[in-house]
Amino acid sequence: MIVNPLLPENAPSAVPEWIQLLPPGPKIIGDDGRAWLHDQPDAVIAAFYAQHIPELVIDFEHSTELQATQGHLAPAAGWIDQLERRPDGSIWGHVHRWTPAALARISAGEYRYISPVFLFEPGNNRIRKLTSAALTNKPNLALAALNRAGVGSPLPPALQREFGSLVRYAAYRQADRDGKAHIYPPVVVSP
Repeated sequence: MIVNPLLPENAPSAVPEWIQLLPPGPKIIGDDGRAWLHDQPDAVIAAFYAQHIPELVIDFEHSTELQATQGHLAPAAGWIDQLERRPDGSIWGHVHRWTPAALARISAGEYRYISPVFLFEPGNNRIRKLTSAALTNKPNLALAALNRAGVGSPLPPALQREFGSLVRYAAYRQADRDGKAHIYPPVVVSP
């Protein structure tokens, strides 16, 4: 964990050095319904290392992709210098540097999630290359939160298969508490 020296000692100030960029595949479905094929994580990682400068920018709210193309500022929040494939097939990035602004905002809970940007093949939607990542509070993919207790996936694999995202699972849990869980598909989780 990286500690934020700008906050008081008693403030929760740890931010992760490793962040999840892509969930396990082979099929990834976003909360907006779009779907991609993530069956070649090693090729995605190889594309990262084949770049002239193997670094991936982390920005705020996709400003590199949206604002910078319009001639506006798009300040970095951090820089990823390594990618690794985890045993479940997810891809994680090592953040070798968070900016002071990002450290403060993540530590304060102003930003909680990462949203990746990637190139994919037309037709089959196979993910080929990560191009950037953004700090956001409205992620499309179910990825591990930045300021969380512990590490790992936000959902166990069985729940990930059933619901597809943490948001959908949280909605089910709320419906269950409200006595309205019958409107969601039942969940069977083997021990």
